[in-house]
Amino acid sequence: MAADVEQTVGGIGYVEYSYILLQHTLPAALIVNAAGKDVAVNPTTVAADASSFSATPPVESSGGVVSNYSVVNGTGAGDYPIAGYSWAIVREDWNGLGTVGGVTASLNSEKLVAKFLDWSVQPGSQGGQTVAQQQGYVPLPAYVSALAEHQVSLMTYNGASLGLS
Repeated sequence: MAADVEQTVGGIGYVEYSYILLQHTLPAALIVNAAGKDVAVNPTTVAADASSFSATPPVESSGGVVSNYSVVNGTGAGDYPIAGYSWAIVREDWNGLGTVGGVTASLNSEKLVAKFLDWSVQPGSQGGQTVAQQQGYVPLPAYVSALAEHQVSLMTYNGASLGLS
């Protein structure tokens, strides 16, 4: 889509920030936020928007369901109003999935996925958040990383913990 918008005179579209950051040729419009300020998209304004929701972090129910995961339209003067998260949606327990497309779900395959997801939310030079930042993504706020780590820890195989910790 980014290429189509870029090649169409007067074209307007919505793409991930990484397309703007990494390609450096796609212009971005200023967006009016909840405070009535014109805000440009950049790592600082996106991070400000996400951090403005730290007082009302996502909530996890007793059943493991997470709600209130929005970072849209924070109230700060420097908040970029249309930020959002990228998601990974996986089964909590892979036992019984059988074979799909010639690949059999196994304890090892689920552990690999869980380890990747856990790594992807880790900060620091060895964590996935550093790689994500290099690719144009804004690092997750600490409260979101902690919740994501907890969600990964809930993954099981045949009802048993994967023992990742």
